Amino acid sequence: MKPVVFSVLIASAFALPQLQTRPFYSIVRYDAAPPLNGAYNFVFETENNIRQAEEGVPGNNAEGSTVVQGTYSYALDDGSVVEVRYIADENGYRAESPILPLSPANPAHVEDLIRKAQEEDAQGIIFDDLGFRIN
Repeated sequence: MKPVVFSVLIASAFALPQLQTRPFYSIVRYDAAPPLNGAYNFVFETENNIRQAEEGVPGNNAEGSTVVQGTYSYALDDGSVVEVRYIADENGYRAESPILPLSPANPAHVEDLIRKAQEEDAQGIIFDDLGFRIN
Protein backbone atom coordinates (compact mmCIF):
# COMPACT_ATOMS: atom_id res chain seq x y z
CA MET A 1 0.00 0.00 0.00
CA LYS A 2 2.84 2.40 0.84
CA PRO A 3 4.33 2.26 -2.70
CA VAL A 4 0.92 3.10 -4.18
CA VAL A 5 0.47 6.12 -1.89
CA PHE A 6 4.02 7.25 -2.60
CA SER A 7 3.45 6.90 -6.37
CA VAL A 8 0.24 8.93 -6.15
CA LEU A 9 2.02 11.70 -4.21
CA ILE A 10 4.85 11.85 -6.75
CA ALA A 11 2.40 11.90 -9.67
CA SER A 12 0.43 14.69 -7.98
CA ALA A 13 3.57 16.77 -7.54
CA PHE A 14 4.45 16.44 -11.22
CA ALA A 15 0.88 17.24 -12.24
CA LEU A 16 0.83 20.63 -10.50
CA PRO A 17 0.43 23.53 -12.91
CA GLN A 18 3.63 25.30 -13.78
CA LEU A 19 3.71 28.83 -12.44
CA GLN A 20 6.04 30.18 -15.10
CA THR A 21 4.46 32.76 -17.34
CA ARG A 22 5.35 33.10 -20.98
CA PRO A 23 6.26 36.53 -22.26
CA PHE A 24 3.66 38.29 -24.37
CA TYR A 25 4.86 40.12 -27.46
CA SER A 26 2.73 42.76 -29.12
CA ILE A 27 2.19 43.10 -32.84
CA VAL A 28 3.87 46.34 -33.89
CA ARG A 29 2.89 46.24 -37.56
CA TYR A 30 0.04 44.64 -39.45
CA ASP A 31 -0.96 45.46 -43.00
CA ALA A 32 -3.40 43.50 -45.10
CA ALA A 33 -5.26 44.13 -48.31
CA PRO A 34 -8.83 42.88 -48.47
CA PRO A 35 -9.18 39.79 -50.66
CA LEU A 36 -9.96 40.68 -54.26
CA ASN A 37 -10.86 37.99 -56.83
CA GLY A 38 -9.08 35.34 -54.77
CA ALA A 39 -5.89 37.37 -54.28
CA TYR A 40 -4.68 38.53 -50.87
CA ASN A 41 -1.59 39.78 -49.08
CA PHE A 42 -0.54 40.60 -45.55
CA VAL A 43 2.49 41.62 -43.50
CA PHE A 44 2.98 41.50 -39.75
CA GLU A 45 5.80 42.10 -37.31
CA THR A 46 6.03 41.55 -33.56
CA GLU A 47 8.11 43.41 -31.02
CA ASN A 48 10.46 40.42 -30.69
CA ASN A 49 11.34 40.62 -34.42
CA ILE A 50 9.13 37.89 -35.81
CA ARG A 51 8.07 38.95 -39.31
CA GLN A 52 5.91 37.40 -42.00
CA ALA A 53 4.84 38.64 -45.41
CA GLU A 54 2.62 36.57 -47.67
CA GLU A 55 0.83 36.97 -50.97
CA GLY A 56 -1.67 34.63 -52.57
CA VAL A 57 -3.05 34.73 -56.11
CA PRO A 58 -5.39 32.34 -57.92
CA GLY A 59 -3.47 29.61 -59.73
CA ASN A 60 -3.71 28.79 -63.42
CA ASN A 61 -4.89 25.21 -63.02
CA ALA A 62 -8.10 23.20 -63.19
CA GLU A 63 -8.38 22.80 -59.41
CA GLY A 64 -8.52 26.55 -58.89
CA SER A 65 -5.90 26.42 -56.17
CA THR A 66 -4.10 29.48 -54.86
CA VAL A 67 -0.41 30.14 -55.44
CA VAL A 68 1.11 31.40 -52.20
CA GLN A 69 4.55 32.91 -51.73
CA GLY A 70 6.12 34.74 -48.87
CA THR A 71 8.81 35.01 -46.23
CA TYR A 72 9.05 34.74 -42.49
CA SER A 73 11.92 35.54 -40.18
CA TYR A 74 12.76 35.32 -36.51
CA ALA A 75 15.72 35.87 -34.21
CA LEU A 76 17.72 32.97 -32.81
CA ASP A 77 19.02 32.87 -29.24
CA ASP A 78 22.43 34.12 -30.42
CA GLY A 79 20.82 37.22 -31.97
CA SER A 80 21.20 36.18 -35.60
CA VAL A 81 18.11 36.40 -37.79
CA VAL A 82 16.80 33.48 -39.82
CA GLU A 83 14.77 34.16 -42.96
CA VAL A 84 12.78 31.52 -44.82
CA ARG A 85 11.34 32.13 -48.29
CA TYR A 86 8.58 29.83 -49.47
CA ILE A 87 6.22 29.17 -52.33
CA ALA A 88 3.26 26.81 -52.45
CA ASP A 89 1.66 26.03 -55.79
CA GLU A 90 0.62 23.07 -57.93
CA ASN A 91 4.15 21.69 -57.46
CA GLY A 92 3.83 21.59 -53.67
CA TYR A 93 5.44 23.56 -50.85
CA ARG A 94 9.07 24.61 -51.28
CA ALA A 95 11.08 26.53 -48.72
CA GLU A 96 14.55 28.04 -49.04
CA SER A 97 16.79 29.19 -46.23
CA PRO A 98 20.44 28.86 -45.22
CA ILE A 99 19.25 27.21 -41.99
CA LEU A 100 17.40 24.37 -43.76
CA PRO A 101 19.37 21.18 -44.41
CA LEU A 102 20.19 20.18 -47.98
CA SER A 103 19.72 16.64 -49.19
CA PRO A 104 22.87 14.79 -50.18
CA ALA A 105 23.64 14.14 -53.83
CA ASN A 106 22.17 10.97 -55.33
CA PRO A 107 24.49 7.96 -55.22
CA ALA A 108 25.87 6.77 -58.57
CA HIS A 109 23.48 3.78 -58.78
CA VAL A 110 20.48 6.10 -58.37
CA GLU A 111 21.75 8.36 -61.15
CA ASP A 112 22.15 5.25 -63.34
CA LEU A 113 18.55 4.20 -62.62
CA ILE A 114 17.23 7.68 -63.41
CA ARG A 115 19.19 7.75 -66.69
CA LYS A 116 17.92 4.26 -67.62
CA ALA A 117 14.31 5.26 -66.86
CA GLN A 118 14.66 8.38 -69.01
CA GLU A 119 16.09 6.31 -71.89
CA GLU A 120 13.25 3.77 -71.64
CA ASP A 121 10.72 6.58 -71.53
CA ALA A 122 12.26 8.14 -74.66
CA GLN A 123 12.05 4.75 -76.41
CA GLY A 124 8.36 4.44 -75.51
CA ILE A 125 8.84 1.42 -73.25
CA ILE A 126 5.90 1.03 -70.87
CA PHE A 127 5.61 -1.06 -67.69
CA ASP A 128 2.48 -2.15 -65.84
CA ASP A 129 1.81 -1.50 -62.13
CA LEU A 130 3.70 -4.67 -61.16
CA GLY A 131 6.83 -3.64 -63.07
CA PHE A 132 6.40 -5.96 -66.05
CA ARG A 133 7.12 -4.60 -69.51
CA ILE A 134 3.95 -4.46 -71.61
CA ASN A 135 5.31 -3.36 -75.00
